[in-house]
Amino acid sequence: MAEISGSETFLHVRHHSLAVVAQVPGVHAFELGRTVTLALDPRRLFVFDAAGKLAAAPKREAEMARGVA
Repeated sequence: MAEISGSETFLHVRHHSLAVVAQVPGVHAFELGRTVTLALDPRRLFVFDAAGKLAAAPKREAEMARGVA
């Protein structure tokens, strides 16, 4: 499903048991059920556990500049 929000599109994608919401710059229309290909940057992922609790998040810019792991 594609959700247009201003100048961005949120793609709600499912592959087997994996659910992903991708924020894509620009306005894009996709047909429901259409196959899409995504390339994910692991440095920009927010990961949630089965209960919906945040499990991992990207480093903040300041942490990256200081080299914090």
